[in-house]
Amino acid sequence: MLYLTRERLFDGSLDISAITCHLVPRDDFLYDAGQQLCVQASTMAPASSNNSLPVTTGAVVQLYANHFESLGAPVEKLLEQQAICPDRLEIPGFVVPLQKGYRFAELACQSLQAEHLALGLGLATSIQDFGSYGCRLQAAPTLGKYLEHATALFNIITTGERLWLSDCGNQIRLNIASPVEVGLGMHQSHLGIIGVTISVCRKVLGQSWSPEEVGFAYQSREKVPAVDLFSDSRIISGLSHSYISIPKRATAFRLNQHTGAADIEDQETGRLPTTLTGLIETQIEALITAGAKFHVETVADSLLMSKRTLQRAIAYEGLNYFQLLSDVRLRKAMDWLDRSDKPVTEIALALGYTDVSNFSRAFRRHTGISPRAFRRAAS
Repeated sequence: MLYLTRERLFDGSLDISAITCHLVPRDDFLYDAGQQLCVQASTMAPASSNNSLPVTTGAVVQLYANHFESLGAPVEKLLEQQAICPDRLEIPGFVVPLQKGYRFAELACQSLQAEHLALGLGLATSIQDFGSYGCRLQAAPTLGKYLEHATALFNIITTGERLWLSDCGNQIRLNIASPVEVGLGMHQSHLGIIGVTISVCRKVLGQSWSPEEVGFAYQSREKVPAVDLFSDSRIISGLSHSYISIPKRATAFRLNQHTGAADIEDQETGRLPTTLTGLIETQIEALITAGAKFHVETVADSLLMSKRTLQRAIAYEGLNYFQLLSDVRLRKAMDWLDRSDKPVTEIALALGYTDVSNFSRAFRRHTGISPRAFRRAAS
């Protein structure tokens, strides 16, 4: 380990119960141009847990779906095979289990008899397409800061895959690991991340730049196409995780004219929940916001579990589905009353109440005042 001048971003110590979805420990250090090297020299892949529930955002799945469709894959059919409703992918906050996302990507590859479908995603996708994650990365003033933010904030869009930086002589590596067995679907995710990273690096290294070395966890049966992305790259497959090498000197190069503080602001904002109950609440809120059904069966199916399994998981924490639903309804009601002009009757129906009286009684029971009184006080 190299002990140098910057602090670690995370200590990574998390107390995980048997049913929690969690982040793996953060062992990595970061490289900041102009200072001493502070990346982990080890290339050890992160630990994973069989009890976790790795997910990604619907927006990320939509990016891959759009790309696969442009190549001719029957995307709508393949999504339906994985019980992924295409319309829900556009719902802010909606999450998809990584297992479903990987399987969808695998089916897309099989439909076109190709193993590297996501190779061109990076060139076809802008970093802004990754929502709040992309917007925060876009503010990074240098390539080094971009890589720092990319690894530190990655669980804004996923709670399973992991990015970390490591030292390799005059290169640094951006490493990618997934919490499941290596497979074709996982490979598409790693290809997309590597492609986007190459596109960002080319902003400072020139459009003809390609990484010196690229490593893949997946051992493909077909050769990686001789595309522009890897024109001068050494490619190694069948590793414990995937990575891309980037010249250390490039981390000092400016990406934009941003001159404000380069540190990450409010690191917790926008992160996906790290507990199963948190994920369930997030999914309920996303469905409510979209005006979709949010019955326990619907939420359970969207998280790749049975109704009984979901209820047992919630009970493990001393709760039940109705309690989670009530909490989400209350938060959403308060948000709409405070931030929108929605009539109280419309809010009540959107939250699943049969009439405004039932909604008002429930709201008063939790807050002590009526919805209309809350709106007047908030304004």
